[in-house]
Amino acid sequence: MKVFYSEFSGSGHDTAYRLLAYAFASEYGGTLPEIAKTEFSKPYFPVYPGIHFSLSHTKNMVMAALSSNECGCDIELVRPYRPGLDKYVCTERELNSLEFFSLWTLK
Repeated sequence: MKVFYSEFSGSGHDTAYRLLAYAFASEYGGTLPEIAKTEFSKPYFPVYPGIHFSLSHTKNMVMAALSSNECGCDIELVRPYRPGLDKYVCTERELNSLEFFSLWTLK
């Protein structure tokens, strides 16, 4: 899997697709192919079923992952910890198994 990321200003959605176009050209040559969405809204390349990608953006960072396997990526700014957030998003078993921010990232 190859991961590309960049800082940006403007629309995170638009920048993510520009980064994907750059990543695709860097790895495979050519322009970004048509993108469709599955019934669950996961985007994919219909003409390249063996190339998978994932996009993520947050405030001023954007990320794209390309892989020959199904993949996912998520980029987040580290924010101050809010007391009680861990109990809101994790079960008691999860809280006892991993450090909170590791679990947050996995989820």
